[in-house]
Amino acid sequence: MDKFFICLANSYKRGGRCIAGVEIDYKTLDEWSIVKRPDGIPRWIRPIAQTQYGEIPETLAIPLGYFTIIKLTDTVASPHNMHTEDTTYSNMVSVGNIKPTKEIVERLLDTVHDFPFGNQDRTLSADYRGCDNYSLMLIYVEKAMAFEEDDMGKSRVRMEFSHKGHSYTLPVTDPSFLEWFRYVGEKKIGLQNIYLTLSLGLEYEGMHHKLVASVITLNGMSASTRKMVGESGEYWSIEDDKLLDQKWRKGYSIQKLAREFGRDEDFIRMRLKTLSYQRYHGNLEGGDALCNDRKSAKKRMVFNEKLTKTSNEGKALCGFLTWLFRRGE
Repeated sequence: MDKFFICLANSYKRGGRCIAGVEIDYKTLDEWSIVKRPDGIPRWIRPIAQTQYGEIPETLAIPLGYFTIIKLTDTVASPHNMHTEDTTYSNMVSVGNIKPTKEIVERLLDTVHDFPFGNQDRTLSADYRGCDNYSLMLIYVEKAMAFEEDDMGKSRVRMEFSHKGHSYTLPVTDPSFLEWFRYVGEKKIGLQNIYLTLSLGLEYEGMHHKLVASVITLNGMSASTRKMVGESGEYWSIEDDKLLDQKWRKGYSIQKLAREFGRDEDFIRMRLKTLSYQRYHGNLEGGDALCNDRKSAKKRMVFNEKLTKTSNEGKALCGFLTWLFRRGE
């Protein structure tokens, strides 16, 4: 049996990604309806691959963004412990993307459960039976605080928020949000009017940890950081940088890139300048091959000149790169 779902999570999972979303009856991108459980909340699907932990390989997961409609063929329900939504499949493909609106997102919310997965704690015992047979949910949060802290020698990003009058502080496993958080460079960042996909992690030492699997925003960010979030509510990631770089080198125009990535042209120019700088220093894939001789260096200068025709910031960076090149003469 084939099934369709709206992707609402693409998070880290041991060695790969966890893809999940709300099941829909699908006919076209403009004609679909949400499949609901008997209690009225949306029914979720978590596709499980034939891998050690059921993780989806990153090469398959990276192109799947929020609000992508995904088709699974030959599905078989394969619940495991708390993960009642787990589903095996033979093939997974994207059939297109829907443009999220507040009305659409609110139809996907869990408005029934007062406590995520049955209690207010950060974890659930693997033998707990009070979570009502679900391990995924989408909630609306009016205000939240993302912050970085040291956890046994490792840096962790957590989200502090309230839901139905109760406070929570949970780790974030959304790769795009984590890249955005580190790009901004602050230890604490306040967010408003966001949507969170909450998930129970895999069993670890007899416990399931609650996680923020995705952070989706339709508005409410400061002007200085909003450009890192596209029209889909999805945060800019390293994978986006790589794809942008590939398309730019294939000859895509700034205007075409802006349309494809759902960002304004100034933001695209800023990312391309950053990538050019990283490549010159060998910090981007292909950097050594492109910048190991004077001829390649001159190509990088042409690259920057093309970007900086309409950007004062670019002129400063181009001048800095020119100085670096002259030092090597």
